Amino acid sequence: MGPHDKPLLVLNPIADSEFVERARGLLADHPLPAAFEAALREYYPAAIVRRRDLTDEYEAWYVYRDGRWTPPSPATGG
Repeated sequence: MGPHDKPLLVLNPIADSEFVERARGLLADHPLPAAFEAALREYYPAAIVRRRDLTDEYEAWYVYRDGRWTPPSPATGG
């Protein structure tokens, strides 16, 4: 990943628009997973960030608001 590249964020739950917007906003000032996780935990104390960096693939960070995967809500469909 180059100095100006940002990782792909895989956000969960994606239906939480406030969480999604906040996570995307924090990324610019926190380019390392640990710093990003710490900043996110100021708003979501259980948040976890896991980096996936496979050879020849784009770097992705899995970002879990609740510290684990949360299934989609039937009410929101996502």
